Amino acid sequence: MPTSRVAVLGGGISGLSAAYHLSRLLPPSARIVLLERQQRLGGWLQSTPLTTQDDSDKDSGRVLEAGPRTLRPNSLAIMELIHRLELDNSLVIVPKTHPAARARFIDFPPLTLLPASLPSLLASPANPALRGLLPAILAEPFRTSSPPAIANNILSEAATGVAAKVLDKDESLYSLISRRFGDRFAREYLSAIIHGIYATDARALSVRATFPFLWDASRSPSSSSSLSDGSSRSILREPAPRHNYYDTGAIEAKLKGAAMYTFRGGIQTLSDALRRNLQDTPNVELWTGVGATRIVPREEGIEIFTTTGATQPFMATHVVSAVQLPILDKLLKTGSVYLPHLDAKTNPASSVLVVNLIFPPQTTPSASSPSQGPNSSAGALLHPDGFGCLVPRPQSGYLTQAEVDARANSRGPDEEVDISHALLGVVFDSAVDPDAGSPSATEQPTRLTLMLGGPHPLPQTISTNPTSNVDLNRFIPPLLRHLARTLSWPSSSPIPTPSRIRAEYHQNCIPIYTLGHVQRMRELKQALGFDTAKGPWKGRLHVVGAGVRGISLGDCVSSGRDAAFAIAQSVGPAA
Repeated sequence: MPTSRVAVLGGGISGLSAAYHLSRLLPPSARIVLLERQQRLGGWLQSTPLTTQDDSDKDSGRVLEAGPRTLRPNSLAIMELIHRLELDNSLVIVPKTHPAARARFIDFPPLTLLPASLPSLLASPANPALRGLLPAILAEPFRTSSPPAIANNILSEAATGVAAKVLDKDESLYSLISRRFGDRFAREYLSAIIHGIYATDARALSVRATFPFLWDASRSPSSSSSLSDGSSRSILREPAPRHNYYDTGAIEAKLKGAAMYTFRGGIQTLSDALRRNLQDTPNVELWTGVGATRIVPREEGIEIFTTTGATQPFMATHVVSAVQLPILDKLLKTGSVYLPHLDAKTNPASSVLVVNLIFPPQTTPSASSPSQGPNSSAGALLHPDGFGCLVPRPQSGYLTQAEVDARANSRGPDEEVDISHALLGVVFDSAVDPDAGSPSATEQPTRLTLMLGGPHPLPQTISTNPTSNVDLNRFIPPLLRHLARTLSWPSSSPIPTPSRIRAEYHQNCIPIYTLGHVQRMRELKQALGFDTAKGPWKGRLHVVGAGVRGISLGDCVSSGRDAAFAIAQSVGPAA
């Protein structure tokens, strides 16, 4: 059997996962090459240690996160990595009893505690912001489970470019929820949650691709199959599947009772550990700063041309593509090869501006907590006890790009520009500090992360320029005034000045699964020849990553892992 040569395209968490599992599953004679166009590995996992000027805080575990910040304990694939990479001592576990796990808010306004379950909603009928939602919840079991006619779907064929024959097999998430719970519930409650997960308009999302268990429940002919049956657990939570072959060691037991977790040193701890492991593995090569320019399938393998300018391409027996689908589309078309459903129009993605704000300790006003009152222990931390707050879709709808640019262009070069319209949510990062809630917490800086953009257009001075070239001083003061109103900072106190501000604009960072996504991915798999081992690819190209079957870190790690297992099965196990 010829020596296996596997190329992994993309050094984000999906590509790192694939390379790691390939390195342990394939024979030592196999050659594994990971190509990453950027100089760093880890993709959207970006953690920066928070240090004081004298470095006294450098070992505290506090970080600034530019991307994902916490994990839910429902991914066995990630637990396996934690165990195998010996990261258990780096875990920072947030128990289910912690305020950050129990309290999330929606800015209706006012800032309102988000019900985590149907019982908690029933217990809050006096809340004026929630009172109008209660009839919709109670009436849901009696509504029809049949999907609306195609012509009445929230996204028309003209808007999506999806053929009508596909629409009868899918429905937008917003359409399903508004049909079952009412339009107000969908706009105020669902839209805010989707802002926090997908940073997009819920009307654009395929319910079948994003929440398949809701799709299945809505299609059930049984009148007892009510969507609210599962809402006592969580309307957007699905139990994780179990597979006996995950090597999780004692990590599952350690995370029992956890609502979420992260690592001391931030989420990047995971990608850094994978990088170090791969660097120490003899048959793995990490080509950073090197990207693919063209991919061509041949009878003897798959040719990969790179940015190194080498005249001879790298010939791989198998390829794992962990780059964004539109990027793969360009690589294939450059080589005059076609695969269906990879283009950018079919696979849109949200872009998000992430702004980290750090406020010095004991200089912040007391924030009144909707859940615990003005004397909350979180007062000195500037935010109420809880994970953060989400912002629903405006009642008047999203602004257009032209409207946003006109507002920005009407301001002088040194004048402030208000982009608070684009706020999707605020994360109270201080709530998940290792010592959050302890007396010493009030002696630490307070950290907030603002997420803006997605379906809200941002001024092109932000979206078309590197963040380092943007004058943040024009945008921060209006955002601080908006925060003061949202978090009910006392008007008698001056708005505190952040001691540190960091902003990162992430272009196309969260894939948007539009209607028909599930069927398109099935057709893509068929075109890759996995079922027949025929065609130009013969099952030798594996397409993984957030754009395929799930945007969570657990989904990405699993997709890379599954590709590695499939390749190992086709070439034989490690000796």
